[in-house]
Amino acid sequence: MSRHQFESYLDQVFDFQARIAALPDGRCYANHSAKKILEAVFFGSVCQFGPLHRIETECRQGALRHRIGRVSEDTIGYTWNGKIPVPFLPWAVPSLGS
Repeated sequence: MSRHQFESYLDQVFDFQARIAALPDGRCYANHSAKKILEAVFFGSVCQFGPLHRIETECRQGALRHRIGRVSEDTIGYTWNGKIPVPFLPWAVPSLGS
């Protein structure tokens, strides 16, 4: 699958794929990788899809269908339920790194 220009920019400037792949995953029984979930939430937010239900819909039949694939709202919630990795925050939200 060819990458979108925005994804290339993220990798070039922020080393996005390597940083996402290096994040720890504290879940015990994961059906989807943390990388896949983080990308779904990130790209869903970038596309301004709003609530998790909308991101789930876009992953199943919309704009993120080919890029992410099927991911349920419950899976996204399970991943983010108190498991936001600390190394993710400073580069995702620059104001937290100061």
